[in-house]
Amino acid sequence: MMELANTIEAILFYQAEPMTVKRLSTLLKRSEGEVRDALRVLEERLLPTGLRLLSLTDEVVLGTAPEASAFIEAITKEELSKDL
Repeated sequence: MMELANTIEAILFYQAEPMTVKRLSTLLKRSEGEVRDALRVLEERLLPTGLRLLSLTDEVVLGTAPEASAFIEAITKEELSKDL
């Protein structure tokens, strides 16, 4: 069976929008404490990557690392300047 942190990562990637700890707990049939522990593991594991686990109050979402912001901004500007 997949590790809880990996499962949460897959769900957050698929959803691509913030999810509450309570919703994750319900979906995974795990306690909120177990989900919070797995989120801490996921957050630490993502630190050396280009992704981050972003938290706001009781919601979490996957996002890009701040160090990648210049590249993301350049790509966005390039896409916006293309002819339709």
